[in-house]
Amino acid sequence: KDLPVSSVERAAVECASEEVTQPHGEPSKEQGPLSRIIDSLENPKNMENADNPSAVTEPPKMVQTSIVRMKFADDLRESLRACKMVAEPHIATKTTDEKCACLRKYDMSVSEQAASFRRAENSFNSYFKSHSTLQALQSCGLLVRFHLLSIAQLVVEDRAPETMFVRLTTTPQFKALLIDAISSVVKMRHYWRQVNYLERRQYDWFDREKRNPPHQTWKPNQHLEWLVFELENNVCVWPTQVAVAEKMMCPDTSAASASEEPGKHATMQLNMGEGKTSVIMPIIAAELANRSNLVRLIVLTSLFATNYNQLAFKLGGLLNRRVFTLPFRRDIPLKKEDVDIILDILQQCQQTKGVLVTVREHVLSLQLKYQESCYKADDGLASALGRVLTLLQCSARDVLDEADAVLHHRFQLIYPIGQPQPPDGEKIRWQMAEVVLDTVKTLARRFHSHFHANNSVYEERSCQRFPRFRLLEAAGSAEAYRWLCEQIVDLVLAGKSSVVKPSFIEGVNQLSDAGKGHVKKILQERKATTRDMEMLKSSVPSTIYPHILCLRGLLAHEVLLVCLKKRYRVEYGLIPERQLHDILPQPRPIKMAVPFRAKDLAAERTEFGHTDVAIILTLLSYYQGGMSDKQIDTVLDILKGEPAKDSIYSAWVKTATAKRHDEASSAPQSCDSNSSSPTPGTISNIDESIRELSGINREDSNQMMAHVYPFLRFHMDAVNFFLNHVIFPKQCNVFDQKLVANAWTLAPARNPRLSGLSHSSSASLENAGPCSDSQIASVPPVYCDHVITGFSGTNDTRLLLPESVQQEDLESLKHTNAYVCKLVLGHKNNFYFKLPMSCPGEQLLDKAVSCEETVNTLIDAGALILDMKNEDVARCWLKKRTDMRAAVYFDSENRIQVYDDKAGVSGRLELSSFADDLSDCLVYLDHAHTRGTDLPMVRGTRAAVTIGKGLKQDELVQACMRMRRLGDSHSLCFWAQPDIEKSIRTACSLSDEEKLEHWHIMLWCFFNSIKATEEAFYAWATQGLAFLHGKNTLLEAANKARLVSVGSGAEHIREHMPCVDSVPLTTMYGQPCTTQSIPEIIKQLGNGLDGTSTLVDRCLENVQHVTRFALAQKPEEEQEREMEAELEKEAEREYPAKVDHIPEVCPDYLKALVRSACWQFPSSDCPIPLWHCLKKTSLGVAQTFQLVLDFEKWNSECLKATASFASTVETSSSHPDGDKFLRPSEWILLVRTPDHSAKKLLLLSPFQANTLLVEEYSEPGRWNAAVSLHCYASPARQGQTFMTDCTAPVLGPAVAKFYECHGQLQKLFTELLCYSGGLFFGTSNRDQCITMTHLGNLLQLSPKSDEESNSLVRHTPPSSAEEATSALVEDGSNPVMLLRSLLSKLHADDSVELSDMGKLLLLQQWPNKM
Repeated sequence: KDLPVSSVERAAVECASEEVTQPHGEPSKEQGPLSRIIDSLENPKNMENADNPSAVTEPPKMVQTSIVRMKFADDLRESLRACKMVAEPHIATKTTDEKCACLRKYDMSVSEQAASFRRAENSFNSYFKSHSTLQALQSCGLLVRFHLLSIAQLVVEDRAPETMFVRLTTTPQFKALLIDAISSVVKMRHYWRQVNYLERRQYDWFDREKRNPPHQTWKPNQHLEWLVFELENNVCVWPTQVAVAEKMMCPDTSAASASEEPGKHATMQLNMGEGKTSVIMPIIAAELANRSNLVRLIVLTSLFATNYNQLAFKLGGLLNRRVFTLPFRRDIPLKKEDVDIILDILQQCQQTKGVLVTVREHVLSLQLKYQESCYKADDGLASALGRVLTLLQCSARDVLDEADAVLHHRFQLIYPIGQPQPPDGEKIRWQMAEVVLDTVKTLARRFHSHFHANNSVYEERSCQRFPRFRLLEAAGSAEAYRWLCEQIVDLVLAGKSSVVKPSFIEGVNQLSDAGKGHVKKILQERKATTRDMEMLKSSVPSTIYPHILCLRGLLAHEVLLVCLKKRYRVEYGLIPERQLHDILPQPRPIKMAVPFRAKDLAAERTEFGHTDVAIILTLLSYYQGGMSDKQIDTVLDILKGEPAKDSIYSAWVKTATAKRHDEASSAPQSCDSNSSSPTPGTISNIDESIRELSGINREDSNQMMAHVYPFLRFHMDAVNFFLNHVIFPKQCNVFDQKLVANAWTLAPARNPRLSGLSHSSSASLENAGPCSDSQIASVPPVYCDHVITGFSGTNDTRLLLPESVQQEDLESLKHTNAYVCKLVLGHKNNFYFKLPMSCPGEQLLDKAVSCEETVNTLIDAGALILDMKNEDVARCWLKKRTDMRAAVYFDSENRIQVYDDKAGVSGRLELSSFADDLSDCLVYLDHAHTRGTDLPMVRGTRAAVTIGKGLKQDELVQACMRMRRLGDSHSLCFWAQPDIEKSIRTACSLSDEEKLEHWHIMLWCFFNSIKATEEAFYAWATQGLAFLHGKNTLLEAANKARLVSVGSGAEHIREHMPCVDSVPLTTMYGQPCTTQSIPEIIKQLGNGLDGTSTLVDRCLENVQHVTRFALAQKPEEEQEREMEAELEKEAEREYPAKVDHIPEVCPDYLKALVRSACWQFPSSDCPIPLWHCLKKTSLGVAQTFQLVLDFEKWNSECLKATASFASTVETSSSHPDGDKFLRPSEWILLVRTPDHSAKKLLLLSPFQANTLLVEEYSEPGRWNAAVSLHCYASPARQGQTFMTDCTAPVLGPAVAKFYECHGQLQKLFTELLCYSGGLFFGTSNRDQCITMTHLGNLLQLSPKSDEESNSLVRHTPPSSAEEATSALVEDGSNPVMLLRSLLSKLHADDSVELSDMGKLLLLQQWPNKM
């Protein structure tokens, strides 16, 4: 206690002075911030404040009962006690005497080094004099002069004495001389660094160097690689680093006494900046690589390039160790010969004492490739891969860097098996997601105003854009979400959404009031019984049952809640273009949303495992980020080919120009930065030239850039159109089965022994020869003979490590957690500032400029700046700070840059004049670089740290520790938005009047870590079950291969190893769902699986009171899928089977008809009613078709077709290809009676029309004036004219306009329109009204009595025959159904729904009122 401590570790003194509460005891009177945090974790209190209604009176449930929380508190208490013992000598300012003393020590070291060299030189001379050959070479000048660096590597050489020089330099005497000389140089450099720090006044580094003299806890002659490493890299291996290295090389030495399970793998914690990657990893790799081990360093994919280059630099010099890498992916073609080359490389790496650097994806991909080869019965490839895995099993010694991230519980690698196919429900899945989000857009404003602002983040945008809307976790959030679901259900079932499909509205209208009430209950409540689900299936029409299940999944299963809580560009988003090449070496463009690890940093090759989560987040990503110019061009290209293109585009314009009744006169400006164009949406922003689709000129670049692109970029309907046609059909796919590997596979159990088998960890495949198939099958690659060790800067995930791995921190480093927390909680850092809600980046920079104490460093740990790029932040901030010269930031390629205001350009920091001095620089660290970044911040720097949603304790500490001199000359201040502040106050039971301090923020981060740990246990346990399934399958296959045959083992793998990938809708959302504890769920999922009891016990130990719904698919699931190499395939069209055509003839009665205009035909070979032409199609086979044909209105004698028109090929009545031989309606004979009171239509084949033209019309007087021949085409596109609007017929007199025709002819034209698949009712309002009147009569539909309603109801005609037909309508034999089926065969569904005919048939609404 009498010893002062160093300035950089002032936290240790504060720890020593803190009064720490006893476990479950009373706290002392005076507590430090960390003790308050421990007390709050152990004894959460409820703060009651009746005078302040905004104060939360009850902390979260997680704080009341949590085993994990108590473990966090106990570990932090133990760390605090250990931190009390840390006390270091303090040198605030060096005096002259102290500097002189240091210089004297330096001189003494130089003298010792010189004496050592003289002794070594004398020894060398005497050593060489005994060898005449060396003397002769030296006298001739052929023996070069020895230098220490040139011969230092001889210390670690263990080659055979092949030459005389090697024999002379590998003797113990010579090595002893070299060790003595190298040690002297290392000690001399140690003092030289101290003098250098003194001259630069870097007293903290001087203290650290002084406290860590070389070779204090280890002997150089026992660790020769370490000694050479120190010499080459000008460093000293500190005692702490030595302890960690020795623990990682031999973890069992201490585990035998400290742990009950010495056979487990081990991970340990070391503070940030203590040389984990730069010192510890190279020295343990160099020493472990001893030809009996194959050292394999597993690193993160994002750090692979950095670690590989660093290891190659540090090990490739005097140590002369080669660094190998072995990429392995599924899409690389692989043969048995290629695997043999891989085996040779691994053996070469082991024999030459090399080091293999790889990533977890490559390790797991190799194992899955072995399983896939067994699944595909590729025995040769499986045998070769088995030899590789056997070598790794016996010899691999794995070391994990950033072990907490490498062994993360969310990581899994998947090999999909089979062909990609759409998910169950196909387009219904994304259509219902679009409907739900459309209603969310409508309800967002009401939700934000109805509930407290802390339940949501809302920012108004234009009518066609999705608002900035995100749900927050706060008091009453469950009630708020329940209200949102109720409103969504009411709007969707009422058909109020503009994107809901007509078929769904029709199915809902068929439900009774009781049925609708039951549907609403099922959609809103997850706790549905088996009886409820059975009633739902029986009461809901089968056409909309999948739609109801999708809605239930999105609402009741809280898929929508999970998605609306995520932050765009922070937790999800689209892969930035800069990452596409890095993530996908052979680009497979991923255009769907993927998980993000930080702001604008997509997770490598990772996708969302839940189909509906991926769909909704993809929609939100495009709503928020907009479409690119190229994607908008694609939309216009597709729209050009749509039959209802004008209607579609008109609806887009109508949506954009519509004003909500509650919309404010001026909406706040959007903070989205993905488009620099002005925000469209109001009438004034839509140029008159693009209000019609025909007004868009694709060749006019000015119009496209100024009007079209800004209008469509964020338009929700246009985005839906693009995703529905381009993205979802191609990329929203699932597979029947999959092979799974996860973090558990990286760390299999140690030293198992199968019956009758034994392994030797040092066995060499080279001596044993190639393994046979039976040996491979009997040694499944699920075990390892060597221990696996790893380290990281934090240990918050220690409870979520695989079962075979345990956290084993050194006793001397147990103070690390409390130490770093105390540095953050220093009294200089107790400053909090509240930011405005929805604070844009420039406003946040204004806050940094206006602070009382100057802020020169901004650490965006909360990812609050989303509307500006990093370079834009640096430039904008520097403009506001005229006293600074430059700004430091990370660019889009993760390179550290500096923007020089004087030069006006950006460049690499290490190449600039600011590399060693940042005194005139501003520093901005974005969310992705708040850990792992080390910059030489100048003394006196103050940093602002932003706090964001769900920030965990380790993330906060990592961000704050970028300021390496906390507690000495660096300080912090914390910034947060109101929603985050409210969440902190809620978690800490803090009223609005009380001051929010830095320890409250730290406590809130601890709560977030605890909650994340508890929620992660379900994913952790399910990953363990997947690993146990694969492990048990391989063990059973090994036993079968040994006892039965090799083929039986491979067959067992093929049958049992793959897991189910695609989950049906009925399984996901159609089953009753109950709340259960996590141990109960895991016990049910792992029923009958060996090893499940261990997982259940672990869950009971930590989360026995945590409950959740047992779901078929986890909404938070993430997965990395590796696809097979896609081969180019040329599709060949399959044509109908060959059939015999019917010879066409022009019967005599046709010639007589055009001559006499007499509508009389012979009894044989006479024309048939037009609708009888469908008898040889799939529609004609249906029983309902016969019932419809009996209806006299559809059996008109005035509308017929010739036999040649009706029959084209020789087919039976039930021929499956009958639909493919329907003749289009192209040629029509119009026959008038002499008094023009009645008209009749006869459809002809092209052959018959041509015959009449040639034979009858060519001779004058033979063609009757009452007969005319017309060329007909049904209006399948909007804007096409009706048949009678043509200028003139082909033959005969002209016909009047449609609305001027006789009513009987209008009826015939309307019926012909139905048969020919016409979609639109003409171009004029008169044509449309007349057509709909006749259609309503034919289909028994009439408008409702309510004049404001545009709906139709069925009416019953007065005659008895029609009454009988009306009964058939109620039984489903309505002509409406016939027309729907006919249109679905002739046109795409989307084009039918958007047409006049589709609105009438599907929606039963008048098109002109839509």
